[in-house]
Amino acid sequence: FPSHDSPIPFVSTSDLKEEKNKLNLLLEINSAEFILKDAVTDAVIKNIPRDLSNPQMALDSLHQNLWEIKAANPNENTIIFNPDNVVDYSFIVKTMDTVREMLKTDEPIYVNDEQGVSTKVAYLFDNIIFGNLTE
Repeated sequence: FPSHDSPIPFVSTSDLKEEKNKLNLLLEINSAEFILKDAVTDAVIKNIPRDLSNPQMALDSLHQNLWEIKAANPNENTIIFNPDNVVDYSFIVKTMDTVREMLKTDEPIYVNDEQGVSTKVAYLFDNIIFGNLTE
């Protein structure tokens, strides 16, 4: 198995070439901002400030950035969540909804299924993994 400095357990049956092409999207959430990163390299993709007086604005910006990432990587469905322990549970739930849902106003994204038929993507990133859970 390839070695990764990752905050989550890594188990893979795919070869290394496939892993290199994987998105490995990580979302860190703290009281000041959202940080979209590559979970393997720790490279920052985008910082999105959170205005606590208007939390919806940051969620809207997060959604737009995730839509752009999804459009460039339409077959990817996984995002790793890494919220600070100071982030309110209800805000984490709202963030999960933002990460998961395609909005009616979003431009459609299409992928080809196994038969080569173009299918509209129903979700942005619906496989949410929490990467910082401790017992």
